[in-house]
Amino acid sequence: MPETASAREHGARPGSQAAPPPSPPHSQPDFDALDALPRTATGRELWTALGAAGLTAWCYRDSGTVASGVHPDRLARVLAAADARFAIPTTLSASVQLATALPVLATDPRPLARRELARAVAGESAVALAATDVTAGTDLTALRTEARISDDGVEVHGAKAWIANTTTADHFLVLARHRTGRHFTHFTWVLVPADAPGVTVRPADSALFGSSGVGDVEFDGVRLGREHLVGRTGMGLPAFARHIATERLAGALWGTALCRRALEDTHRHLTTRAHGDGTLWELDAVRQRFAACLVRVRELHALSRQLGDRVAYAYDTGAAATLKAAAGATVGHVLGECAQLWGAAGFTTGGIQETRAQAALFGIGGGATEVVLSAVADTAETILAELANDLAGPGEDAPACGGALPKAAATGPEQGTDVPRPGLGLPRPGGGEPADGLTCPGGGASVWGGAPLDVGEAGPEQGAEARQPGLGLPRPENGQPAPGGGQLPPPARQNLPHQRGAGR
Repeated sequence: MPETASAREHGARPGSQAAPPPSPPHSQPDFDALDALPRTATGRELWTALGAAGLTAWCYRDSGTVASGVHPDRLARVLAAADARFAIPTTLSASVQLATALPVLATDPRPLARRELARAVAGESAVALAATDVTAGTDLTALRTEARISDDGVEVHGAKAWIANTTTADHFLVLARHRTGRHFTHFTWVLVPADAPGVTVRPADSALFGSSGVGDVEFDGVRLGREHLVGRTGMGLPAFARHIATERLAGALWGTALCRRALEDTHRHLTTRAHGDGTLWELDAVRQRFAACLVRVRELHALSRQLGDRVAYAYDTGAAATLKAAAGATVGHVLGECAQLWGAAGFTTGGIQETRAQAALFGIGGGATEVVLSAVADTAETILAELANDLAGPGEDAPACGGALPKAAATGPEQGTDVPRPGLGLPRPGGGEPADGLTCPGGGASVWGGAPLDVGEAGPEQGAEARQPGLGLPRPENGQPAPGGGQLPPPARQNLPHQRGAGR
């Protein structure tokens, strides 16, 4: 039976005074708040803990300002920390809010949106991103949900399907059409309270994603004031395209952590499982299959490093599509191989086969692999030109550290100076020596490898020309917006140890 949203209890409701979000930690985050939760925690419980500990705000640049955009390294660490402790559906619940729902809500500067954004960042409320309609999820211009806008308000009609956080959200951030037709300016965001009259939710018929609160929601003549419109009318799809790019980056970062965890568990199983006079790990066929998985996850990790800032700072949709396609393929391959290597033991409750089934989400949610590959094909000429530029070698017309840059904008560093990290715009040891390694949160090292570094404080020498991370393009000083709308941190002097492996 359907459950009316007004009958549910979600804690504090809209209209209550929102406390300011907790001050985010500035260097090393404290994940103790996550350790206090059981492994069976729901997505809502995780979201509350992240906000209360300041970890939600920590995922964003400019001292935790959501509108400034995500900090890719910090987002990676939070997602990896969640993945190490909880099931995939629970991490999914937080990931969608961190990467997409909150940034979209932050596009509106008016009081209602600002108040609810502050509550969400503090973990006091949850926001469900209600974009996928009852029509095909990848055909957003065909969605049927309507926002009938008048001088005195807005009335929402329609339904959304397979929405994370449906059964636990305080608000739905609804993508709806305000005009007929498929033009990209015919769609607008509406912030709908979950307890508003006319809102009805149904949990999805899925045993795999229950802890994410996934479900369907119907809007039957939901009447709201115009203050519930989010952003400029007609800018719904452009805002979605901009921030779904960040969600695809988050998927690649999370996918890397998930694959690493699955491979570590599988390696432990193989090295302790008796076979003949030794273990399964000693079989060459097993070692080769496992090694192929290591190569695949290394590839995804390297691609995330190279393209991460192009997405996080410049909202590069082509780079985001590349990351999404790579994550879907890599996670599917690695989890499938791990499941096979576990044998019958993988079918236990909560075992690798269950994780494998849940991980199929990486090839479907946020854009099916086939759809994003088409988007990658649309950028074929650009990708080939960037590769040709990279292969040209260091010098005036090519980047010196492997970043995929437009040829006209590429520059090479002077000998002996710090050069940008590939795709991240961060210093690495002089002479171009690469930093390496992949570690988990909690050990003190960056997920990118090498010594820990607060990336938000890194920058060029005082008075030097600042560069847009990952693009090699000049940007204004003092944190002014870069092309693509990303708010960049002001430059600051950063001294790094000049040794192999040091850096981020």
